Amino acid sequence: MTIQNLFISLAKTTLFSLPDFPAMLMAHERIYSSGCCAANEFLNLENQKISTSRNWAIWLHEYLQKLPGKQDELRYVLTAIAPETSDSDFLWADYEARVNNELAAVFSNFVHRTMVLTQKNFEGKVPEVKQLHEGRFIGAGRNFKIPGAHWNGD
Repeated sequence: MTIQNLFISLAKTTLFSLPDFPAMLMAHERIYSSGCCAANEFLNLENQKISTSRNWAIWLHEYLQKLPGKQDELRYVLTAIAPETSDSDFLWADYEARVNNELAAVFSNFVHRTMVLTQKNFEGKVPEVKQLHEGRFIGAGRNFKIPGAHWNGD
Protein backbone atom coordinates (compact mmCIF):
# COMPACT_ATOMS: atom_id res chain seq x y z
CA MET A 1 0.00 0.00 0.00
CA THR A 2 1.32 3.44 -0.93
CA ILE A 3 0.50 6.39 1.28
CA GLN A 4 0.22 9.59 -0.73
CA ASN A 5 -0.42 12.12 2.02
CA LEU A 6 0.24 11.93 5.72
CA PHE A 7 -1.79 13.94 8.21
CA ILE A 8 -0.73 13.72 11.83
CA SER A 9 -1.24 15.57 15.09
CA LEU A 10 1.92 15.57 17.14
CA ALA A 11 1.78 18.97 18.82
CA LYS A 12 4.90 19.72 20.81
CA THR A 13 6.99 16.85 19.43
CA THR A 14 6.41 17.50 15.73
CA LEU A 15 9.96 18.51 14.86
CA PHE A 16 11.43 15.55 16.68
CA SER A 17 8.97 12.85 15.57
CA LEU A 18 8.09 13.89 12.04
CA PRO A 19 11.23 12.48 10.36
CA ASP A 20 10.60 9.07 11.96
CA PHE A 21 7.14 8.44 10.48
CA PRO A 22 8.17 7.61 6.88
CA ALA A 23 10.74 5.15 8.28
CA MET A 24 8.13 3.56 10.53
CA LEU A 25 5.73 3.21 7.61
CA MET A 26 8.42 1.62 5.44
CA ALA A 27 9.28 -0.82 8.23
CA HIS A 28 5.68 -2.05 8.11
CA GLU A 29 5.89 -2.43 4.32
CA ARG A 30 3.83 0.65 3.68
CA ILE A 31 5.54 2.92 1.22
CA TYR A 32 5.48 6.61 1.89
CA SER A 33 5.97 8.28 -1.48
CA SER A 34 5.01 11.89 -1.01
CA GLY A 35 6.80 14.96 0.16
CA CYS A 36 3.53 16.18 1.65
CA CYS A 37 3.24 15.78 5.36
CA ALA A 38 0.88 18.04 7.31
CA ALA A 39 1.15 18.31 11.06
CA ASN A 40 -1.04 20.30 13.43
CA GLU A 41 -1.04 21.24 17.06
CA PHE A 42 -3.92 20.32 19.40
CA LEU A 43 -7.50 21.52 19.19
CA ASN A 44 -9.19 21.80 22.57
CA LEU A 45 -12.89 22.06 23.37
CA GLU A 46 -14.00 24.76 25.82
CA ASN A 47 -10.50 24.97 27.35
CA GLN A 48 -10.22 21.21 27.89
CA LYS A 49 -8.51 18.49 25.90
CA ILE A 50 -10.85 16.65 23.58
CA SER A 51 -11.40 13.12 24.87
CA THR A 52 -13.73 10.58 23.34
CA SER A 53 -13.28 8.27 26.32
CA ARG A 54 -14.53 11.02 28.64
CA ASN A 55 -17.26 11.91 26.11
CA TRP A 56 -15.79 15.40 25.75
CA ALA A 57 -16.00 15.94 22.02
CA ILE A 58 -18.26 17.31 19.33
CA TRP A 59 -19.98 14.25 17.90
CA LEU A 60 -20.88 14.96 14.30
CA HIS A 61 -24.09 12.91 14.29
CA GLU A 62 -25.33 14.77 17.40
CA TYR A 63 -24.33 18.14 15.97
CA LEU A 64 -26.25 17.42 12.76
CA GLN A 65 -29.31 16.27 14.73
CA LYS A 66 -29.34 19.45 16.83
CA LEU A 67 -28.31 21.79 14.00
CA PRO A 68 -29.51 20.16 10.76
CA GLY A 69 -28.08 21.67 7.59
CA LYS A 70 -25.39 23.56 9.50
CA GLN A 71 -22.41 21.40 8.53
CA ASP A 72 -20.88 24.21 6.46
CA GLU A 73 -20.88 26.52 9.49
CA LEU A 74 -19.01 23.92 11.53
CA ARG A 75 -16.60 23.28 8.66
CA TYR A 76 -15.93 27.03 8.36
CA VAL A 77 -15.27 27.55 12.08
CA LEU A 78 -13.03 24.49 12.35
CA THR A 79 -11.03 25.69 9.35
CA ALA A 80 -10.78 29.23 10.73
CA ILE A 81 -9.42 28.03 14.08
CA ALA A 82 -7.27 25.18 12.75
CA PRO A 83 -4.32 24.71 15.12
CA GLU A 84 -1.60 25.08 12.51
CA THR A 85 1.05 26.92 14.50
CA SER A 86 -0.18 26.65 18.08
CA ASP A 87 -2.89 24.98 20.12
CA SER A 88 -6.34 26.44 19.63
CA ASP A 89 -9.65 26.19 21.40
CA PHE A 90 -13.14 25.53 20.07
CA LEU A 91 -15.57 27.63 22.08
CA TRP A 92 -19.31 27.59 21.40
CA ALA A 93 -19.45 31.35 22.02
CA ASP A 94 -16.72 31.83 19.41
CA TYR A 95 -18.60 29.50 17.02
CA GLU A 96 -21.72 31.66 17.37
CA ALA A 97 -19.77 34.90 16.91
CA ARG A 98 -17.94 33.63 13.82
CA VAL A 99 -21.14 32.38 12.21
CA ASN A 100 -23.02 35.60 12.94
CA ASN A 101 -20.25 38.12 12.33
CA GLU A 102 -18.07 36.54 9.68
CA LEU A 103 -20.41 34.32 7.71
CA ALA A 104 -23.81 35.97 8.03
CA ALA A 105 -22.76 39.63 8.18
CA VAL A 106 -19.92 39.57 5.65
CA PHE A 107 -21.67 37.24 3.21
CA SER A 108 -24.99 39.11 3.40
CA ASN A 109 -23.13 42.39 2.85
CA PHE A 110 -21.54 40.88 -0.28
CA VAL A 111 -24.93 39.72 -1.58
CA HIS A 112 -26.50 43.10 -0.81
CA ARG A 113 -23.73 45.02 -2.58
CA THR A 114 -23.96 42.71 -5.58
CA MET A 115 -27.71 43.26 -5.85
CA VAL A 116 -27.41 47.05 -5.41
CA LEU A 117 -24.72 47.29 -8.10
CA THR A 118 -26.71 44.99 -10.39
CA GLN A 119 -29.74 47.26 -9.98
CA LYS A 120 -27.67 50.42 -10.48
CA ASN A 121 -25.58 49.28 -13.45
CA PHE A 122 -27.72 46.66 -15.18
CA GLU A 123 -31.34 47.64 -14.45
CA GLY A 124 -31.68 44.79 -11.94
CA LYS A 125 -30.85 42.04 -14.44
CA VAL A 126 -27.74 39.90 -14.54
CA PRO A 127 -26.16 40.74 -17.88
CA GLU A 128 -25.35 38.09 -20.41
CA VAL A 129 -21.62 37.84 -20.92
CA LYS A 130 -20.99 38.25 -24.60
CA GLN A 131 -17.22 38.21 -24.82
CA LEU A 132 -14.28 37.69 -22.56
CA HIS A 133 -10.94 38.70 -23.96
CA GLU A 134 -7.74 39.95 -22.32
CA GLY A 135 -9.38 40.53 -18.96
CA ARG A 136 -12.48 42.32 -20.29
CA PHE A 137 -16.06 41.26 -20.48
CA ILE A 138 -18.88 42.90 -22.35
CA GLY A 139 -22.33 42.71 -20.81
CA ALA A 140 -25.43 44.88 -21.13
CA GLY A 141 -23.57 47.12 -23.57
CA ARG A 142 -20.81 47.96 -21.08
CA ASN A 143 -17.14 47.10 -21.25
CA PHE A 144 -15.51 46.29 -17.86
CA LYS A 145 -11.90 45.56 -16.99
CA ILE A 146 -11.40 42.62 -14.62
CA PRO A 147 -8.20 43.26 -12.62
CA GLY A 148 -5.70 40.44 -12.93
CA ALA A 149 -7.86 38.43 -15.32
CA HIS A 150 -6.18 36.52 -18.12
CA TRP A 151 -7.93 34.57 -20.81
CA ASN A 152 -6.37 31.96 -23.05
CA GLY A 153 -9.72 30.98 -24.49
CA ASP A 154 -10.65 29.10 -27.58
